[in-house]
Order: sequence, then C-alpha cells, then structure tokens
Amino acid sequence: DYMKDWDIKFLKKKQYLRNCNLYIWKSVRKLWIFLIERIMKMYISDYCEVNYEEKYNVVLVKWKKFCCNQDYRKPLEYALDIIKQHENCDYVADTRSGFENIPEDTQWVADYFMPMAVEYGCKCIYFIIDKSNSLKEELEGQENDSSDKIEFKYIYSLEEVEI
Repeated sequence: DYMKDWDIKFLKKKQYLRNCNLYIWKSVRKLWIFLIERIMKMYISDYCEVNYEEKYNVVLVKWKKFCCNQDYRKPLEYALDIIKQHENCDYVADTRSGFENIPEDTQWVADYFMPMAVEYGCKCIYFIIDKSNSLKEELEGQENDSSDKIEFKYIYSLEEVEI
C-alpha cells in the first residue's frame, strides 16, 4: 500500500512538473513575441503578421489563415497604431494565404477600421492577390463598403506599391 501511494504521489508530482514546464514555456514564448513586437515593430500571431515597411511607408498585414472577431481585429488595431505613427502611411493586406472573414468583421472594417485609417492619413488600401484572385468577392465587398472614403488597388507583390 505504501508503494502504491508513493507511485500515485510520484505520478501526480511528475504531471504537476510537466504542467509547470508547459506554463513556463508558454510564458517565455509570449514574452519573446512581446519583445520582438516592440523591438521590430511587429505583431505576430497564428493568423497574421503585421509590420511597418519603411521603404514603402506602408503597414503590411500578411494573413496566414482564417480568423474572426478579436483574432481578426487586434492585428488591424495594431496596424492603425502604425498608420497613426507614420505620416501618409498606407495599408497593404497580403491575402494570398487567407483572408476571408465573417460579416460582423467586414462591417467592423467599414465602420471602424477604414474611417480611422483615413483619419490617421492613410490614402490607399492595397490588396496583394494571387493570379486567380480567389478572394475577389470578399475583397470587392470591403472595397464597395469604403470606396467613397479611400482608394483601393490590387497588386501581385509588395514591390508594386507606389512610392
């Protein structure tokens, strides 16, 4: 009986240590991402990366996969901060790896993101698309909602941004 109790205590302690190590690893990862974001002026998530491209004076949002709600809006809010910090900074969305969103997020872009981007000095929204433009309807929907506020351009690479 004593050995059985000891085995159970040992296994519980081993599991506890695993959980602690996992927690520590996740905390360290979050800290590294936070530091990288501050040093490199980047935002990194499982869904996208946001960074300032000084050469073109644009904030580049490179989407990786579908997301919605705060996972979609938080990087765009970070992009707004960059636009606010750099005079006449434009916005580029690389949509080749994923971009689709839900109607609520499309409405949020029209009601909040676009007006704030314009207020902060953004003059043009660039969409980097693939040759087949598989997200044509989604992108045209965003353009139709805000074309009276800001210019939209479709490009195939960042190098096509007008300097």
